[in-house]
Amino acid sequence: MTRNVRRWRLPAAVTTLTLAVATTLLVGVMPSAASEQNAQGSTDDATSVTVPLTLVGYDSEIAARNGFRIVTDPDGRQRSIPVTAAARRAMAEHAISSPVTGQSPGTLGTVIGDCGTATLDATALGSRRSTIVTGFTVKVPAYSFRWSIAVTDPGGSFTKTWGPAALASRTSWAASYTWTAGARGSAFGQVRTGFYISYAALINGGWCTAGPASDAWRIT
Repeated sequence: MTRNVRRWRLPAAVTTLTLAVATTLLVGVMPSAASEQNAQGSTDDATSVTVPLTLVGYDSEIAARNGFRIVTDPDGRQRSIPVTAAARRAMAEHAISSPVTGQSPGTLGTVIGDCGTATLDATALGSRRSTIVTGFTVKVPAYSFRWSIAVTDPGGSFTKTWGPAALASRTSWAASYTWTAGARGSAFGQVRTGFYISYAALINGGWCTAGPASDAWRIT
């Protein structure tokens, strides 16, 4: 069975993003008997934790590739404007307008702009096995993404990362991860947060990051 848990490495810098935020890295040991599959949704009665995805800036190169242009208003707020017919159709199909950031250029602060939601659902399966289903939905079709979770269980700690990868204008993505812990007891999992850690890059250049969706459960 192939193990696919790996330590996080910073991807190539995105040179035209509006903002930068600090990232927190959680690394540890691999679990045993890990397996991965595409998520089809949880089939149990466990609670799914949902948090917002927040617009934190724009990537003008991604915007330009998809027929958008990033403009800055006199008050310092930025917007993504559809320029090509294809870009205008994409926005019209989803019946939305481009969200606006709440920063002046070169500053950090509060951001307004809701991109969508992120979810995480952890479930004990018995025999020391657990599974996590995680993913996101976005209001503007996604161009690419990277997603990472961190887990601490009685056997240790580990991270699991998907991407970076293209999303071909999809508005949702989900995956699951199943493993066997070294012992029974309390466990905790969360979506790792940070500018380059867990994000969805939208076709209009919007850069959306996840809040810390988390779940606690008992491994049996």
